[in-house]
Amino acid sequence: MEEILSCLGLLILLVTLLATISLLTPRTSWRLFESWQYKNYEYHEPSGCMLFSYRLGGCLVLVVLAVLAWLIFNGLSLIANLGGV
Repeated sequence: MEEILSCLGLLILLVTLLATISLLTPRTSWRLFESWQYKNYEYHEPSGCMLFSYRLGGCLVLVVLAVLAWLIFNGLSLIANLGGV
């Protein structure tokens, strides 16, 4: 059980890092995820709408992660209080 929680924690940390990059610097996020499609990505700039969508996506992912983390930790404490763990 502890191995699963540590892997889940690592995954949450990685997704949080990527979502924070998308929220704070959407152009860097575009370079990470989209620029590989172009031979010379320096000549292809993302539109303002694309940058906004990366920013919005990063924000939404962080909100979902916060809710999931809250549910996981409250659920584990509830189980521990009931004597299940």
